[in-house]
Amino acid sequence: MDTRLLNELKRRRQEIYKFYYLEIGSAIRKKRLENKLTQEDLAKGICSNTYLSKIEHNAIAVNKDSLFMIMERINMSTEEYGFPEEMVNYMEKSIDFFFKGDKSGFRTLYEDSLQYQFGILVEVSRLGYFVMIGDKINAKVLYDELHRYLCSVENYGITIFTLFSCFYHILMDDYEAARLIYEQTKDYHASGEQIFGLFEFAKFIIYSRLGYANFARDGYENAKNIFISYGAINRIVELSFYLNLFKCFEGSTSLLETDIDLYLICNQNHVNEYVIAKSFIDTEPVKQLRKISEGSPYYPEALFLLGRHYIQTNNLEEYNHVLEQLGTHYQTPSEGSVNYLTLIEYLAKEQMTAYKDYLISNVLPNVSKIQSIFFMTKVTNEIIDILSKTKRYKDAISYQIKLNKSVQKMKTLKK
Repeated sequence: MDTRLLNELKRRRQEIYKFYYLEIGSAIRKKRLENKLTQEDLAKGICSNTYLSKIEHNAIAVNKDSLFMIMERINMSTEEYGFPEEMVNYMEKSIDFFFKGDKSGFRTLYEDSLQYQFGILVEVSRLGYFVMIGDKINAKVLYDELHRYLCSVENYGITIFTLFSCFYHILMDDYEAARLIYEQTKDYHASGEQIFGLFEFAKFIIYSRLGYANFARDGYENAKNIFISYGAINRIVELSFYLNLFKCFEGSTSLLETDIDLYLICNQNHVNEYVIAKSFIDTEPVKQLRKISEGSPYYPEALFLLGRHYIQTNNLEEYNHVLEQLGTHYQTPSEGSVNYLTLIEYLAKEQMTAYKDYLISNVLPNVSKIQSIFFMTKVTNEIIDILSKTKRYKDAISYQIKLNKSVQKMKTLKK
């Protein structure tokens, strides 16, 4: 590598270290007050009062030798504070694991990071870990908390935080927010080939969800080329999986074949969503729907679709079995959820008005929450079909218009 480039990279890294060394002043001041020491008491024999004051007010980056003596005097353990060199190292490792889709390596890094009480870049790295393993609860807590400290993060840290934020909102099925972040942070996308590849991967998912095939295609091609060049096998599998998912949404049967267990690599909710979507185009929907386990949030929907299939094929025995499974599941229904037991019973008894009304009042609002144009379209088309069969053509047209408006609103970038 060019010596000048090496020197420039070294200079930039030192600038990052210097930025984060400024932060330790607040921690020192807090610890000094806990020890009931004056600035003069703490500075004696180490540095001047003025120098210590500037450190505590984050006006200068503390000299490392002085820092260790100050920390020793106030009984401040090095384990309480993640030093900039360590924090940047954690950040770089977290990006590498995130890029490779290496959950095992990231887990080891996360567990090692628990030795630190707080370090802003370490916290950003932890967010990436929670997002990667699909831990929505911890990801949300940390994501909300990190916004309080963004003023303490320089460009590199902000870049990684915005990248993880895109994938956080994808995890939370908030594609409008993910798109807004992606659009507003384009200046950060070219911070390195791996980072650019991940942003392009996010772009592919976001724009495909929102129905912008042309924009999504660019993201797919860019991400694929970068993942292949680095041999990021897990991410290549994920990319192929999402391509299959979006092909299902389009009704295409030309899916990429894979013998890899997607549940081990990809977002489990999205895999289950894929199974549901695939059941609409598969000649053997039962085979697909039986893949969804009881613990999945898509399990009741899978049972409903199985029950509907058995109604259509006059398989009373299997229908009753599904009814029994739904009855067990809905002994304690959660508030605001769709009761698929009620819905299948309306369908079985051919109470189509009640069935249609339940789709409108309960099912449609729930599928709208996950911002899935595919499921919104499926439910709306079923409502339209029932209205058309009862010659309520005006109402049918109004629901088509509502669907078009909802989709357009979802696609429109928030200001």
